[in-house]
Amino acid sequence: MAAVLFMVTMVLYFAAAVSFLVYVLRPSETLSNISLGMTATGFASHTIALGARMSGATEVSLPGFQEACRSFLGC
Repeated sequence: MAAVLFMVTMVLYFAAAVSFLVYVLRPSETLSNISLGMTATGFASHTIALGARMSGATEVSLPGFQEACRSFLGC
């Protein structure tokens, strides 16, 4: 379920980004409202996906700085 919600979130964020880029080229109040609506819906979907992922987890694993640095930056 969480994977589907994350895919929906990515599609909404991408569509909102494209919509905002079009808005930069052709300013329109309607396009602005549509873009903001997609962004807000993507944010809500992202929040729900994170909640679903956390509810399915058996334990919460929060890495320390060193573990995060090794994972993401190869420190």
